[in-house]
Amino acid sequence: MPDIAEFMNRDHHRLDAILADFRKRSDGEQAKRFFSQFESGLQAHIAWEEELLFPLFEEGIGRGESAPTAAMRAEHQRMRELLRSIREGLDGGRKVYLRVPETGRMQAVTIKDGSGVDATVNELQDVLLAHNHKEAQILYPWLARTLTERERAALFGRIQTPHA
Repeated sequence: MPDIAEFMNRDHHRLDAILADFRKRSDGEQAKRFFSQFESGLQAHIAWEEELLFPLFEEGIGRGESAPTAAMRAEHQRMRELLRSIREGLDGGRKVYLRVPETGRMQAVTIKDGSGVDATVNELQDVLLAHNHKEAQILYPWLARTLTERERAALFGRIQTPHA
């Protein structure tokens, strides 16, 4: 049975390869297909971490604002925001919210400029790099040291169950 770090790092590499393929595509529909594959894969990976790995870690060391998983959850939230921004850019624009002076209400405005997609992908890659490093240095080693063979087998069974 592979260890958790090996399994999750292999998934990181798989996602990195899909993202690289996405970046090489200039055709809109093909780029959207690669991005969709990347986005669903990253969402599944995040779910594995938040629903399975982080709770095990937090049970062992405690959960608080200073826990490493608190920072990793914040990074996951940033990844979700960046994914949404990229998707909107691929769909022909991105939404920004502006306050209407007369009413004081926020109103969505779509900016028809896909040029921000590359910058957003660069930011996403930066967040992923820092995030993956934290996992490799803190989360995965702790899980490898702490979980029994039976716990690892149960965990792998749940990780390999596809998320919708």
